[in-house]
Amino acid sequence: MSEQTDIFDYQSLAAMMQNDQNIIQIIIESFISDMTLQINALEGQISSADIESAQKQCHKIKGASANIRANEMFALTTEMDKAGKAGDMQGISSRLDELKQAYQAFVDAAQSHMS
Repeated sequence: MSEQTDIFDYQSLAAMMQNDQNIIQIIIESFISDMTLQINALEGQISSADIESAQKQCHKIKGASANIRANEMFALTTEMDKAGKAGDMQGISSRLDELKQAYQAFVDAAQSHMS
């Protein structure tokens, strides 16, 4: 995989969506809109030390990232989900900034494909 597909595998998403650019754009825009809320929710759960909710949130972000082929986000949230299942809040919180950076990298990559 190239660095670009490590962040976002657009070709895989496009193939899955039969190269329907309208559908791809809707999916990407929905993911971007929703993911801001999801990451903010995770940040709140970390702040309130709610390990159970934080783990479930990581799992939710992991699934959404896998579906849209946001590979870097998927890899990070896989580790965060495992940490949460082990009751390790530090394992989640220590990766939050990385997740935010991976999300921004995804947004940048996605926008380059939509323009």
